[in-house]
Amino acid sequence: MEQLRQQLGEIEAIGSVMALLQWDQQVTLPAGAHQARQRQVETLASLLYKMQSSEELGRCLERAREIDPSTLSGMERATIREAYREYSRVIKTRESLYRRISGLEVTAQATWEQARRENRFDLMAPVISEWISIRKEEAAVVSPGMDPYDYVLDEHERGSSVQKMDRMFERIKQPLIELLAKIKQPDNDTPGVAFPMEPQRELARKIIQDMGFNGRLDDSVHPMTVPVSPPSDVRITSKFIENNPRSVDDFFKVLRTSNIVFESAQVWHLGGDPRDRTCAIRARASRGAGLDRVATA
Repeated sequence: MEQLRQQLGEIEAIGSVMALLQWDQQVTLPAGAHQARQRQVETLASLLYKMQSSEELGRCLERAREIDPSTLSGMERATIREAYREYSRVIKTRESLYRRISGLEVTAQATWEQARRENRFDLMAPVISEWISIRKEEAAVVSPGMDPYDYVLDEHERGSSVQKMDRMFERIKQPLIELLAKIKQPDNDTPGVAFPMEPQRELARKIIQDMGFNGRLDDSVHPMTVPVSPPSDVRITSKFIENNPRSVDDFFKVLRTSNIVFESAQVWHLGGDPRDRTCAIRARASRGAGLDRVATA
């Protein structure tokens, strides 16, 4: 198990660097530096692919799977199961596909920000089309015969499927329609309220700190959670709008922070060992998750 822990820890370290680059693109990356960032991410993706698909890792996993389960903790058994599942997925793909997906995520983020700023869907449409195509290609390679949408759903929410989602949305469709109608009603409660951005940030920080989160909160075009190296380095971003109290979006931050605190607590329970958080955090940190939602909406 020790050799397996070491290899998965090294894989996680590369993943943490990629997450940090993702956060940097959202928060501090200079305009015009996206092509350089794309090359950086693609290079790391190639390295990550080689590590995740190595024969040495495969042998370690096979040996680990032969260990008497009764001698392992529940967390160790889960680690072996999830690591083997990820390994089995990766070896079915190609390094070039890995690079393309990672590079497209960077391009898509930059394009989306421009399209949003200029209110031009035509800029984003080709990227969405390419994303759908590349995800279909991945699904066909990893899970032949599986519906591509089911493949994407299962990656982000284990066990999900189109059929299950259809049943769920059928139950909540009417309540959501009614809620949307209420939200769209004119709000005359706070006309002309002055609420500068810095007090909004202070309020948001107080809310998440009261919930036990002591990581970074930064501005970005779109709110996101980036667990770089939990529990010591988890970052969230949000978008604040001058004199708009609703932009604080307390409820949204509560939901996101609940997710952060849960993941941090899970990793802390595991002694901070990165091997045990491969799947859940990789999915939540992925820009690809957002692209999947846009592409299939």
